[in-house]
Amino acid sequence: MVQLRKDLSSDELAAYRVTGEPGDYVYREGDDASEMYIIEVGEVELVKKIDGRDQLLNIFYPGEFFGEVALLENGPRQASARGRSEFVLLKIEESIFEEMVMNRPEIGLAMLRQMARAIRQDQENQRYSSPQETGNAAKEDTSLPGAQSAIESNNLERQPQPIEPTPLPEPNSASTTDPNPMQALLIHDPSGREFKIALNGETYLGRLDEASGNLPDIDFSPIDEHRTLSRHHATIDSREDGYYVFEEQPSSNGTYLNGKRLNVGESVRLKDGDALQFGQVRTGFRLVEQC
Repeated sequence: MVQLRKDLSSDELAAYRVTGEPGDYVYREGDDASEMYIIEVGEVELVKKIDGRDQLLNIFYPGEFFGEVALLENGPRQASARGRSEFVLLKIEESIFEEMVMNRPEIGLAMLRQMARAIRQDQENQRYSSPQETGNAAKEDTSLPGAQSAIESNNLERQPQPIEPTPLPEPNSASTTDPNPMQALLIHDPSGREFKIALNGETYLGRLDEASGNLPDIDFSPIDEHRTLSRHHATIDSREDGYYVFEEQPSSNGTYLNGKRLNVGESVRLKDGDALQFGQVRTGFRLVEQC
């Protein structure tokens, strides 16, 4: 978890804690913003009034942060934050936030990545909910002389031009070679359940995002009984020289390799037989021959 200054006493640290019950508001839409929050315990939801009703935008869990956008913009809150359960938060004021980012650059990087994912998700939502071009085209006024032919001509111009097909590579060409000839697995210690790691690129590990319905590549929700994982808890990256594990953003319960907690942004190469623990989910890393 992101930490405040190490020289703070218990009494001083208590001054930064915010507690509440289900339904209590941390802040409301339109409030001035002078701090962000990190969740120690509980869940907080972000809601916005749309047509007089509360629209759920996001849900935050232990180890995650919220309220940073208005703090960075120095503007009013664009949505309200309220508890979904009993909660304990750490309040990060502007001066402390600036100190944290200066002394811990990985915190700023983690925030940028979280905001980038939120922007990407918002763009996806808008893309699927926006009117189709065909619907807009139907509203063209064709009553003027020559208008219909002009529209038809314009539509013809919009048609994609045929292109020559690209020859497919031979089956034995280098382009079909996987970076790793060995299949990587995560095996859940208590149950023996196996989770496959992608042979190419990154595999995201975490749990279901209840607000958006998005799933990570490997969803540990069914075996994370105590909800110790964040939505994007960790990543395993398949590279030419092997598989690497890392955390992109701080989490309260951490990721452990052979009993040692990984630092945020630290990328470590995995070996067959390594013990990996995500929150309270214990797994073993195995390399097997591809079928």
